[in-house]
Amino acid sequence: MLHSITQPYGPNRLPCLGDPLDHGVNGLGNQLMAAMSTALVAHLFDKCIVIQSPLLRAAFHLPTKVLTTFPDRFSVLRLPDESITLLSSALSSALSSRTEHYETRWWWIKDHFKDEIKLRFNVTHVEKAMHAMGAWLFSTPRASISKSTIFLMRRYRIGAALHLRTFSDAKCPLGNVSYGDCGQCVPHRSVSCINRLRLKNAVVFGDSPSLIEKVTRSTFKNESTYFGRDTSKMVSSSRIQDTNAMLDPMVVWNTLRLARVRVVSSTSTFSKSVVLVSGIRRRDMMVDLRCEKDHRSDGDLFTCRRVVWQDLV
Repeated sequence: MLHSITQPYGPNRLPCLGDPLDHGVNGLGNQLMAAMSTALVAHLFDKCIVIQSPLLRAAFHLPTKVLTTFPDRFSVLRLPDESITLLSSALSSALSSRTEHYETRWWWIKDHFKDEIKLRFNVTHVEKAMHAMGAWLFSTPRASISKSTIFLMRRYRIGAALHLRTFSDAKCPLGNVSYGDCGQCVPHRSVSCINRLRLKNAVVFGDSPSLIEKVTRSTFKNESTYFGRDTSKMVSSSRIQDTNAMLDPMVVWNTLRLARVRVVSSTSTFSKSVVLVSGIRRRDMMVDLRCEKDHRSDGDLFTCRRVVWQDLV
């Protein structure tokens, strides 16, 4: 599978599929998911791949076959953000174009081509193909990120990492900082499920200090102890102005990538992007921190369970 992915892409042969320069409010996890999905569909339609995001380009050493900009030969059109509502035939026609590049900052275009992706990649789940793309694109963080991550993991002998997202960025109106405790619901059953896991030498990352306190044990490190300072949790814009704003979330992301055991959140694209890039490990767990469904189409509530491929997109 990886051999076919890494075959040369001809930027002058066909138009490209890629992401926009500005991802708007999409943070690191959303941008990674979008890039993996876009690359997957680009490969399906034999197009060259473009990753313009300054955040992703600053955070990772990307393969040389991935372009930084759309070649000038064709005009660049944007797929509608609501492309999930388009007819598959119309979307297929657009992506088959030989006269326009296309860009998108979302990851649901792959959902129109699940059968074709499974056949092309010879997989039973689309998420396995996403993993192949993610491993190819994002397995090599920049040296400063790798160095900081390895230093901290060795210093604290980290074997496990937890990433607990409580929807505080959506529920808490805290001005420019959208994380913390503001009365958002955290299901007790899920907290109990986490506490039953046999973990030691773990670091806990999350957006709710009170939840982190509930699951932290004597052998655990919290975010402040791990970094030795207050950390930057938000990378909302892909137009990076302060490299330190990128460094902390990327060290969190890379710690999760390298940890032997991960506990990730079911509603977090940040969490899911880590596992899609690294692959599922035997003891990886997913926790559901929802108290209720936000939409009728959302998956059923659960407490925590072993990660499976179907959980990741």
